Amino acid sequence: MTPEQIDDTLKELFGAAVQLPVPGSWQVDTDNLRILVLLSNDTSWLRLLVPIAQAPEVLPFAQQLLEANFDDTQDTRYALHQDVLCLSACTGDDY
Repeated sequence: MTPEQIDDTLKELFGAAVQLPVPGSWQVDTDNLRILVLLSNDTSWLRLLVPIAQAPEVLPFAQQLLEANFDDTQDTRYALHQDVLCLSACTGDDY
């Protein structure tokens, strides 16, 4: 996808909630959803970051998440950032 296609698609889905913090990145903030979209400089990959739960809620499932990172998810990863569990999915030529 081109940056213009990404911009158009996000604005079609989320309207005014779409922000462009820097070229090649988009942020969607609504009352119940936050998405960060990152496009590589050469447009060969696209990464989506989606917070899905507070860390204390998911720590009991840490083993399953780590196993899924290794065994099942392929291009999808889970990460803890600022005490929030995030889903990170990437697509592109190198993935």
